[in-house]
Amino acid sequence: MQKAPDITINLAKHSQGDFLERFIGFALTVGRFLIICTEIIALGAFIYRFTLDRMLVDLHDTIVQQQAIVKLLHDNEVVFRNIQTRLHVAAALIQHTNTLPSYTTDVAAFAPSDMNIHTIDVATDAIRIGATVQSVDSLTLFINKLKAYAPIASVSIDRIDNQTETAMITVSITALFKQPKGVAVGNLPANAGGAL
Repeated sequence: MQKAPDITINLAKHSQGDFLERFIGFALTVGRFLIICTEIIALGAFIYRFTLDRMLVDLHDTIVQQQAIVKLLHDNEVVFRNIQTRLHVAAALIQHTNTLPSYTTDVAAFAPSDMNIHTIDVATDAIRIGATVQSVDSLTLFINKLKAYAPIASVSIDRIDNQTETAMITVSITALFKQPKGVAVGNLPANAGGAL
């Protein structure tokens, strides 16, 4: 009897070829898709870069225009702030007009007929007076009236000039206040008084 041929089954015989074929198929399909997606992303980023550059240039132009406007309005801003500060001081003075004694009116009333008061500055702690007078007697009378004035604690002559060519005496006087009782003098800004 003839011997039956041996049949062998090798399941791994073509597995290497099949793997290589599957890998090449995968690389040609999915790999191509990945490369196309990568290039689309790179192209989109490249185009977006130009958009960002355009936005940056526009922003820079806008900043330059706004800087020109700010420089143009700078002088107006300085004037506006100056006026705003003056209005604030004026509002403080108006607010305290009813409670602040009429120092300037009283001091001006003390002046003799031959005395010209040029300035009266009311500060938080003193009144400063600039005046010209024709005689020493009139100046002495004015200083004595200041000393007798109730809100005044002390009087000092800061400067005195005898002008012989005009026969006038120029004087600068400072009168210090007593401690105020219930009067809101301390709320006024320094040198907020007006000139007569």
